[in-house]
Amino acid sequence: MSAVKHLLSARDPFYNLVCFHCHEVAEKALIAALFAMTGVAESQLNCHDILTLAQSVSHIPGSPSNLSGLASKLWEYKEATRFPHKHSPSKVPAEVYTYQQAQEAFAVAKEILEEIQRFIGIHN
Repeated sequence: MSAVKHLLSARDPFYNLVCFHCHEVAEKALIAALFAMTGVAESQLNCHDILTLAQSVSHIPGSPSNLSGLASKLWEYKEATRFPHKHSPSKVPAEVYTYQQAQEAFAVAKEILEEIQRFIGIHN
């Protein structure tokens, strides 16, 4: 999250990169939860779909109940933040994303990370 904070505080932030890195934070946190609680399967290690990962975590007893809903708020940021052809019409991602989207992505990624840390017993 510190890299995302740094991106947000930059003089001319690239909001698309903030959104992308928030997706990455969530993805890695979900994989960490799977690994910590079940021993992650090879298929899950190669999965980058945070909706699928959140669903897998939700099947673990005691897991946070809101992960799928939170992950759905970040799902589109995996590719659309990087590739012009993911927009209709095609647009440079740096010109698409807003401060508000970056702030929401940051809040969601932070919440997912905190939920996962509580779930697997990491205390900051």
